Amino acid sequence: LVGWPIITFLMAERLRNLGKFTFADVAGYRFEQGPIRSFAAVGTLVVEAFYLIAQMVGAGQLIKLLFGLDYWIAVVIVGALMMVYVLFGGMTATTWVQIIKA
Repeated sequence: LVGWPIITFLMAERLRNLGKFTFADVAGYRFEQGPIRSFAAVGTLVVEAFYLIAQMVGAGQLIKLLFGLDYWIAVVIVGALMMVYVLFGGMTATTWVQIIKA
């Protein structure tokens, strides 16, 4: 865990010099871009799905406890409220959703 800031520091300058911002940008620059971008997109969606599942389970349990609703109804309500909030608020709203849930 201690080495991550050092690795990030060493990689940041190289990324800046290449004019790239993500690992997928660098790998796409060095290798065939299509498969690399596809792999990065699928990896991101898989990680995000597990992250979202954990958040929805926690939020559903909290709403179930607070309001005495069935679990699946609580999950649907929380999911709908998050989608509406993010849809109308954009990335700022997404950041605030993450702050509040944390």
